[in-house]
Amino acid sequence: TLTVGRPEVSDMAGFGLEEDEALRLAASAQIPSEHPLAQALVRKARQKGLRLAQAEHFEALPGKGVLAVVEGHRVVAGNRMLFAEQSVALPSEVLEKASFYESEGRTAVLLALDGRGCAAFSISDQVKSMAREAVSELEKMNLSVVMITGDNARNAEAIAGLLGIKRVLSQVLPEDKSGEIKKMQEDGSRVAFVGDG
Repeated sequence: TLTVGRPEVSDMAGFGLEEDEALRLAASAQIPSEHPLAQALVRKARQKGLRLAQAEHFEALPGKGVLAVVEGHRVVAGNRMLFAEQSVALPSEVLEKASFYESEGRTAVLLALDGRGCAAFSISDQVKSMAREAVSELEKMNLSVVMITGDNARNAEAIAGLLGIKRVLSQVLPEDKSGEIKKMQEDGSRVAFVGDG
């Protein structure tokens, strides 16, 4: 893992509802989740003293986000892949804000209530202090470094750029990472994998 592993909410934007209400509903839906991005939303809501509600019909979709019902509202919270699968349209202002976050190397978590996209959250994690040096040392040994991540392409490319990683495979679901490694091996590469996926 190239980052510290404690992501934090660094910005948010609500469209058609107040930011704190968007955060409260998104965090409420995420309480049962163990994912670090979900935990970041819950932490931020608690730091702000927001009253979280009980999530019902909770479903975690690995690499995508969560579905839940909170106070009678159908909540979808996650990435664009989840929104496409759930046929939830995202207004242009939500997409623009998400694209802005991603262009800065941050992860965008999107929120929809009752089938309407209404918020974007920026979540970022610090790159480990020794990660760039480790990548550089591996390359000096004539080893190729490949980053395989579930993050979107913009975010992944931004982080890879900071670390000097030239090859990135983004939007890879957790269950598909081993398949990517197998492809590299089939192409004749000897592969070592380091990380949490």
